Amino acid sequence: MNQREMDLKSQTIITMNTQLNHVMLEHIEQTNEPPKQFTFDAVYP
Repeated sequence: MNQREMDLKSQTIITMNTQLNHVMLEHIEQTNEPPKQFTFDAVYP
């Protein structure tokens, strides 16, 4: 997250797992929903 995003109190909604090659996208308005998960050949942080 860059400084501007931190100053605006933005939330982190993307999580990357480089070992499993997953990218997870969190729902910011619907907290009871599970995150959407995507799998790729490779994931770079």
